[in-house]
Amino acid sequence: MPWSSQNGGRKGGGGGGGPWGQGPSGGPHQPDLEELLKRSQDRLKQVMPGGTGLPGSFLFLIAVVMAAIVAFVAFTFRVNPDELGVVVRFGKPTRQEPPGLHFRLPYPIEEVRLPKVTRQNIIEVAFAPA
Repeated sequence: MPWSSQNGGRKGGGGGGGPWGQGPSGGPHQPDLEELLKRSQDRLKQVMPGGTGLPGSFLFLIAVVMAAIVAFVAFTFRVNPDELGVVVRFGKPTRQEPPGLHFRLPYPIEEVRLPKVTRQNIIEVAFAPA
């Protein structure tokens, strides 16, 4: 088969330099991909708590990521453009927040109320002359 030829289609074998002739000449040998991955895994194992135990380190990493996600969801609130965020701490209004993403303390300490401030409630009272 032509693609399994290592001499680039030339007659007389080129010395195993690949299909394009000679391989890299001179210069230092470049490490292969597997060697780079192994070195990076070894470095990661040294940095993570527990040293060589990859499953424990992986579980620790997952726990940290989950804690960050829970903290972000638990301590943030969003105010829509037609609302005004009123933050109530222990039942007393403490501040007003404009539209956007904001932080608050956990539920028992602070609550957020989101009244629609741009909505107009109109009641027309009309009478017809008799």
